[in-house]
Order: sequence, then C-alpha cells, then structure tokens
Amino acid sequence: MKGSWHYDRQKKELRLVINQKQATPFRFNLDLGVQTKTGSQTLSWEIKEKRNERVFPLTEAPKKVRLDPDSWLLFEGKLRKK
Repeated sequence: MKGSWHYDRQKKELRLVINQKQATPFRFNLDLGVQTKTGSQTLSWEIKEKRNERVFPLTEAPKKVRLDPDSWLLFEGKLRKK
C-alpha cells in the first residue's frame, strides 16, 4: 500500500490518496493517526478499491499522519506528505 496526504489550509481539509499495490484489491477499514499542534485523533476509512481518495474536515494542519497507528492490520505501506 502506498499513499499520500495534503492539507488545504483554506478549505481546512485533509486530502488522502491510498493505492493498493496487489493485483486484486482488498476491502478493509483503515485507521489513520492524525497529530496536530493541539492533540491527536484517529480517523477511520473503508478502503475497497485499487485507488482510494478521501477528504476529511480538519480545523488545523497535521504535523504527522500515520497509517494504522495501532497496528491492527498486517501490511507494508508508506504514506508521504505531498
């Protein structure tokens, strides 16, 4: 799994793209750990396609975004800031 994220300061939105690398995509819930200046939160997202895009409302810019912060899933993945 590979992904990227971008925060739009004007719209106050966190935009994410997750790509599954295997031939047949799996369907699963993915938690995202989002750390901001004032705290952290976990966002959940149902992944079901080879390419997945989602926008989450977020009032402040994230300092860090992590895939599966509690390590519930077994996968190799990278998430980078765009």
